[in-house]
Amino acid sequence: MKFLTFIKSCTFEKSKMKSNSIKYQSTIITAQTGAAIAATTISTTTTTTP
Repeated sequence: MKFLTFIKSCTFEKSKMKSNSIKYQSTIITAQTGAAIAATTISTTTTTTP
């Protein structure tokens, strides 16, 4: 749930920051990093849970 909210806020930030491409790109990088961390956390949890 928290992660989906994060994605929604990033999408909102992207549309808000279209005029500033540097901030726009950093938002995308942040979103990708967040997605990677979440994916790692999910897969680690799944793997370690018996």
